[in-house]
Amino acid sequence: MRRQLGKYVRVEFILGSQAYMDRNGVLHEVGTNYIVLRELGSQQLTVCDLYSIKFVNVFDIPPEDIASISQNALNLNEYTPPHKFNSNN
Repeated sequence: MRRQLGKYVRVEFILGSQAYMDRNGVLHEVGTNYIVLRELGSQQLTVCDLYSIKFVNVFDIPPEDIASISQNALNLNEYTPPHKFNSNN
Protein backbone atom coordinates (compact mmCIF):
# COMPACT_ATOMS: atom_id res chain seq x y z
CA MET A 1 0.00 0.00 0.00
CA ARG A 2 2.87 2.40 0.64
CA ARG A 3 3.69 2.31 -3.07
CA GLN A 4 0.25 3.78 -3.76
CA LEU A 5 0.74 6.93 -1.64
CA GLY A 6 -0.66 10.03 -3.33
CA LYS A 7 -3.09 8.07 -5.52
CA TYR A 8 -6.86 8.33 -5.42
CA VAL A 9 -8.41 5.25 -3.78
CA ARG A 10 -11.79 3.84 -2.88
CA VAL A 11 -11.60 1.72 0.28
CA GLU A 12 -14.39 -0.68 1.23
CA PHE A 13 -14.74 -1.66 4.87
CA ILE A 14 -16.66 -4.53 6.40
CA LEU A 15 -18.64 -3.62 9.51
CA GLY A 16 -19.77 -6.61 11.52
CA SER A 17 -20.47 -9.66 9.40
CA GLN A 18 -22.50 -8.22 6.50
CA ALA A 19 -22.46 -4.42 6.41
CA TYR A 20 -20.14 -2.59 4.03
CA MET A 21 -19.09 1.06 3.94
CA ASP A 22 -16.74 2.84 1.57
CA ARG A 23 -14.54 5.92 1.73
CA ASN A 24 -12.84 7.78 -1.11
CA GLY A 25 -9.80 9.99 -1.02
CA VAL A 26 -6.11 10.36 -1.68
CA LEU A 27 -3.97 7.83 0.16
CA HIS A 28 -2.05 10.12 2.51
CA GLU A 29 -0.25 7.75 4.89
CA VAL A 30 0.15 4.02 5.54
CA GLY A 31 1.03 2.68 8.97
CA THR A 32 1.41 -0.78 10.44
CA ASN A 33 -2.30 -1.20 11.16
CA TYR A 34 -3.94 1.90 9.65
CA ILE A 35 -4.17 4.09 6.58
CA VAL A 36 -4.97 7.80 6.33
CA LEU A 37 -7.18 9.17 3.54
CA ARG A 38 -7.38 12.85 2.56
CA GLU A 39 -10.83 13.81 1.28
CA LEU A 40 -10.77 15.89 -1.89
CA GLY A 41 -13.24 18.66 -1.08
CA SER A 42 -12.65 19.29 2.60
CA GLN A 43 -9.02 18.11 2.77
CA GLN A 44 -10.11 16.34 5.97
CA LEU A 45 -7.90 13.45 7.09
CA THR A 46 -9.60 10.18 8.00
CA VAL A 47 -7.70 7.43 9.82
CA CYS A 48 -8.89 3.93 8.82
CA ASP A 49 -8.33 0.63 10.62
CA LEU A 50 -6.40 -1.72 8.34
CA TYR A 51 -8.06 -4.85 9.75
CA SER A 52 -11.57 -3.81 8.70
CA ILE A 53 -10.58 -3.11 5.07
CA LYS A 54 -12.07 -5.60 2.61
CA PHE A 55 -11.14 -4.09 -0.78
CA VAL A 56 -9.07 -1.17 -2.07
CA ASN A 57 -9.50 0.25 -5.59
CA VAL A 58 -6.55 2.34 -6.77
CA PHE A 59 -7.25 4.78 -9.60
CA ASP A 60 -4.38 5.63 -11.91
CA ILE A 61 -5.19 9.33 -12.15
CA PRO A 62 -2.42 11.93 -12.54
CA PRO A 63 -2.17 14.09 -9.38
CA GLU A 64 -2.97 17.27 -11.29
CA ASP A 65 -6.26 15.72 -12.51
CA ILE A 66 -7.50 14.36 -9.18
CA ALA A 67 -9.19 17.60 -8.11
CA SER A 68 -11.07 17.89 -11.42
CA ILE A 69 -12.59 14.40 -11.33
CA SER A 70 -16.12 14.44 -9.93
CA GLN A 71 -16.91 12.23 -6.96
CA ASN A 72 -19.99 10.88 -8.75
CA ALA A 73 -17.96 9.73 -11.73
CA LEU A 74 -15.67 7.69 -9.48
CA ASN A 75 -18.51 6.32 -7.37
CA LEU A 76 -20.38 5.14 -10.45
CA ASN A 77 -17.27 3.72 -12.12
CA GLU A 78 -17.64 6.15 -15.03
CA TYR A 79 -13.94 6.87 -14.89
CA THR A 80 -12.01 3.99 -16.38
CA PRO A 81 -8.28 4.40 -15.84
CA PRO A 82 -5.79 2.77 -18.19
CA HIS A 83 -5.39 -0.77 -16.91
CA LYS A 84 -1.72 -1.73 -16.83
CA PHE A 85 -0.67 -4.54 -14.56
CA ASN A 86 2.70 -4.09 -12.95
CA SER A 87 3.79 -6.78 -10.51
CA ASN A 88 6.08 -4.26 -8.78
CA ASN A 89 3.13 -2.12 -7.50
